Formats: sequence, structure tokens, C-alpha cells
Amino acid sequence: MKNNIFEMIIGLVAPVGVSLDGVIESLQKSIALYNYHVEVIPVVSLPALIKNNDAQKLSRKAIDNLSSHMPELRRIANEYIKNDHTDGCDIYAALVVEYIRKLRDERNNPVNTIYILDNLKHPKDIESLKRVYKKSFYTIGVTASINQRIEFKYLDNNNKDISNILNDTAGLNKAAHEIYDDFDCLSDPDNKNIWVNATGEAYQLSDFFINLTSAADKN
Repeated sequence: MKNNIFEMIIGLVAPVGVSLDGVIESLQKSIALYNYHVEVIPVVSLPALIKNNDAQKLSRKAIDNLSSHMPELRRIANEYIKNDHTDGCDIYAALVVEYIRKLRDERNNPVNTIYILDNLKHPKDIESLKRVYKKSFYTIGVTASINQRIEFKYLDNNNKDISNILNDTAGLNKAAHEIYDDFDCLSDPDNKNIWVNATGEAYQLSDFFINLTSAADKN
């Protein structure tokens, strides 16, 4: 809170294949009832957003695809920072802080604001943001059943065409691999690559949880 202006940062943590757009829309509608301004920040776009506020809005498919490049920026950050305080894994947390500072500086009339981060992929980002924003930062872990996530990712990869899903084994396998590679915190058991997305570990640090699993999948 600054100059009697209320701010809160909500970090969403979700694996590939979860329909975060609906969650974000619901949060925006709920927040609007209290006359708060909402800023949705796609975390994967932060390097471009910091340079240009008018960067193109990304689809869920584009966000998922770009998230696979996040480890490379962590590795580059590690090479350039090289100190005892960070290994580069929290570079996206640093970008979040910088972008929120930039938004504040550009506002002529400060307003009560809730920032929604879409979406965090590494536990060290969450740990760093908690240190910076303290009780103004909360995380929501969002998940769904494996079946729903594979179907959602398959549809995303195939322009929402469900007509051939039962016969497209290759397409379903591709969707399943993308989900596994993003979420599985044990996919690198020897910890040789510390910069990979570790959505599973980040999810476990969430303050609140939303399960989008349908009633049919629960039975």
C-alpha cells in the first residue's frame, strides 16, 4: 500500500492444459464489483512488455508455447548475474517487480489495483515475490484432471477441432507429453538443469487452490 492506494498481487500457478482464461475472467468480474482496477500480466511476455506496453495480447496456446522458452532466460540470467544471492531461477520475479514499478510510474492518477500474474512456473519466483510484496502477494494453484488437461491441450493444438480426437493417437500423445514436461517436478531427478519449469513444485507453494475437474471426471 502506497499513499493510501491499495495493491495486491495474485500469482496464478497452473500446468499446461488448464483453462486459466475462465479463472482470470471470473476473478476480474469479482474484483470489478469492488471498483478495483485489474492488471493481468502474462509472465512469459514480460521481457517484451517492459520494452513496449502495447505488446500484442497472447492466446492461451501462445502462452503455453512461450513457457517452454522460460528455462533459457533463467540460464542466461545465471550467466550474467553470477552472485551468491541468486542463480537466475527467479528472473521472472525480478521482471514482475520491474513491470509493476513501470506501471505505477506511468499512471497519472494512482488507483487501487490488483495485479493478476498469468502464470508462475518456478518456486523461486514465488519465494522472491513473497519476500518483496510480503502480505500483498498470494498465489492460487489451479488444476484439472489429467483427462481434461490432455483434451484441452489437444484442442488448443488443433484449433478447437474435436472431430478426430478419438482416432488421433499421435495428437493425444503430443498433448500428453507437453503436459508431462511442464508439470513433472521429478522429470530432472539429478537436478542437472535447475532452470527448467518446475510447475509442480511451484503449485505446492500456493496459498489457495482451485480444481476445475468436471463432475464427470471425478466419478
